[in-house]
Amino acid sequence: MRDPENLRVYRQAVALAVELGLYCERFPRPARILIPQIRLAANSVHANIAEGYKRGSQAQFAQALDIAHGSVAELRSHLVEAFGQCPELKRLFWGIREAESIDRQIASLIRTVRGRWSADGNRPDAEETP
Repeated sequence: MRDPENLRVYRQAVALAVELGLYCERFPRPARILIPQIRLAANSVHANIAEGYKRGSQAQFAQALDIAHGSVAELRSHLVEAFGQCPELKRLFWGIREAESIDRQIASLIRTVRGRWSADGNRPDAEETP
């Protein structure tokens, strides 16, 4: 059985969620209010990719990827706000760039799922997808 861990974008989203979870502990008081939102949005990205991948149908996977795509936008928005409140959090630039990279990969994967899914309903080969 194939696992979402075969998808590079899934692995990258998990790594971002873990890294941001650890980094949030360093947030100064003004940005602390954003910690729950950042963690939820970051975890939602990889969770939706995994859920959609396991569901098996093209429509369900594409829908889950659309939700993950929205979660990336939410995450990026929270990171930009946190940096605006606390410019000393320079490491957030890495998180913002990483979120943007994941966003591009999800968009590519959505195009792949909608465009190259085989007629028999099988998933595209994980090695071919982001």
